[in-house]
Amino acid sequence: MPRRGRSSPPDRERHVERHRAALQQHGEPVAFLHVAGQALEVGQGPHGLLAANSEYSGHASVTLFAILDNPASAWIIGAGGLQAVVTRSLSDAAGWLAERLGPDPAGWQWGKLHQITAPHALALRKPLDEVFDTGPFPMGGDTDTVCQTAFVPDAPYHPDACAPSYRQIVDLGDLDGTVHIAPPGNSGLLGDPHYSDLLPLWVKGDYLPALWSRPAVERAAVDRFHLEPQVSGEKS
Repeated sequence: MPRRGRSSPPDRERHVERHRAALQQHGEPVAFLHVAGQALEVGQGPHGLLAANSEYSGHASVTLFAILDNPASAWIIGAGGLQAVVTRSLSDAAGWLAERLGPDPAGWQWGKLHQITAPHALALRKPLDEVFDTGPFPMGGDTDTVCQTAFVPDAPYHPDACAPSYRQIVDLGDLDGTVHIAPPGNSGLLGDPHYSDLLPLWVKGDYLPALWSRPAVERAAVDRFHLEPQVSGEKS
């Protein structure tokens, strides 16, 4: 595989043509846009610590498409022209994917790059993360989709920037028809069946009933937790 900055023009053109269809078919325009951003040196800012807080962080795709649609842009001219930017970006994106996911484009799946983990506070010290964390799970979406799972452009591609953990759809005509999901689980007790059972459902976009009326709750109840007040004078 040609590596970044080492390909001769004929080799690079063949490399681009070989992988162009694969990039489009398997949904890797995100990798292309990321590399194009690097080629144009867009959004890097005066310092790496400020990059995640720039306007570019939330508008990377829109910004890059606008620049690529304008060959007269100073960004394009400064990077050697539109053809050079597109050719280099496609070649580098294909090489980047091949290094990480293997040479077969059929294996270039977004979920292998874009994964989510539910971290636990006690998992800061390894290897406790292997015990307390849940995941990783392949995750769809990105910064520009309804399934909002944004990543920081300078640190692709795990959705660490933004993801709505709690989802809810309320049926105002029938409140018992309301559904919701709140990963990773309802229990904070490691080993409990409900410690992490909601995260796989959340990843798939599934929901659970959020019952409102007493009869609906009674019908769906599995366990009961009964609290009795302590009578004055009794020993605890």
